[in-house]
Amino acid sequence: MTSLLPKERNFSCSLNLITMAVEKTSHLTPEQRVHFLEHGWVKVPNAVPKENIELYTKDIWIRLGYDKDDPSTWEEERFRMPRQREMPWAQFAPKGYGAICT
Repeated sequence: MTSLLPKERNFSCSLNLITMAVEKTSHLTPEQRVHFLEHGWVKVPNAVPKENIELYTKDIWIRLGYDKDDPSTWEEERFRMPRQREMPWAQFAPKGYGAICT
């Protein structure tokens, strides 16, 4: 895994800044903060509310023209769909946004 920490001579200074930033967030538990500092990632359960996931995926099969129960209709493994709805990140995933941005 590639580190996201800057490659500087004063690595301890960079680590201290990251530690201070992580300690300030009110959206992570102390255990999540420690895990992030030790591993560089953290799982945020329910980062996106279920109702937002359902809102954005409810017509995906119709829009794609695929049958969700018949994988033989799935023509592409990956694709990009045109935008249909938009919502600010803080509203779409409040817990995820809070853990990253506040």
